[in-house]
Amino acid sequence: MTSLIGRFQRDLPYLENNQIPLTSSDYKGEPEEKLRDDDVKVLCLALLKNDKFSGPLDLSNNDLTDLVIFDFNTFQSALYLSDVLNKVGGQNITELNLSKNNLQYKTGIYIGDALVQNNQYPINHIALRDIQLDLEGVTRLMNGVNQNKNIKRLHVGIVDNEGLLKLAQQVGQYSRTQHLVRFEFQEEEKEPWSDKAMQEIVFSVSVSELEYVKFTTSPGKEEDERYRTLKQEIDFHTEKKIATHKKQKRFEDRQEQCNTDKMFENILALIETKEAQKKMPVRKFFNNTFGTILNDAIFALKKKQSKEPQNEQLFTKRGSVKFVAMYILENLPQHEREPDLYDSSDSRDGD
Repeated sequence: MTSLIGRFQRDLPYLENNQIPLTSSDYKGEPEEKLRDDDVKVLCLALLKNDKFSGPLDLSNNDLTDLVIFDFNTFQSALYLSDVLNKVGGQNITELNLSKNNLQYKTGIYIGDALVQNNQYPINHIALRDIQLDLEGVTRLMNGVNQNKNIKRLHVGIVDNEGLLKLAQQVGQYSRTQHLVRFEFQEEEKEPWSDKAMQEIVFSVSVSELEYVKFTTSPGKEEDERYRTLKQEIDFHTEKKIATHKKQKRFEDRQEQCNTDKMFENILALIETKEAQKKMPVRKFFNNTFGTILNDAIFALKKKQSKEPQNEQLFTKRGSVKFVAMYILENLPQHEREPDLYDSSDSRDGD
């Protein structure tokens, strides 16, 4: 298997020449090999010139930073990545994994501000596991996430008690934001979450559209009653939200199927699909469903065609199906009729 540095050096010329690398951009650090800020600088400069590559970028478990050390001319990985996210018309990074790096609060500021300035950028997943952004970083990142409607999944990293209160406030503030579906965060070991912070995040989840919320506790607290209760309450609200969304989706699908044009398209597709015709007991279905009304409709169509041979629409498949369908709707049994709901003068065969 090619080493991390080998993969990186192999892919870089493709990106610099506006081409797509041979493999996915998986540059996860290894124990003996890690990328550094100057590597990410070169990578980002290549992406800024590339409009062909689009895909996930995994930079997790490397030695990346977001701090400036002027004496050593240290580059900032997060700042260069924010340039890529801010590229007008850019689409290079669909998923960004920066987990387990030496990043801090400026990462949240840089990435969050880029998402605000370029809120159409098509990134759908950001992961910052084991990174502590502090209050300012969390605030700016969440502002960006709520501005960019393409983001579906977010791991915001380590949050202390104050950070959890801020998260709860922002999740609640954007409670009707439906684009973010999966949300993850983890507890700061030295500053565990208070009961108040837990209650606030539960309430915010309950009024949000989130379907999946997962948190990681400090080591050894997984079985603590407070955290078990927190998990149960969050799961209760997210499961309800999933059920509500599924119900809404089924309703919207039924509404779409009831659309007149959609019904005609489905009937035409059925007529033209020979395999479907072979498998479906058509005559039995029609007899049980329509009785004699279908035969009456076809007879009326033939009569109409004989009277109006110049009406080309009546001789097309779409026109014939539409005439028959509207005839059936107009001649339903008395107890099924809705007065004035249908008006199809073209299906009447009067003089």
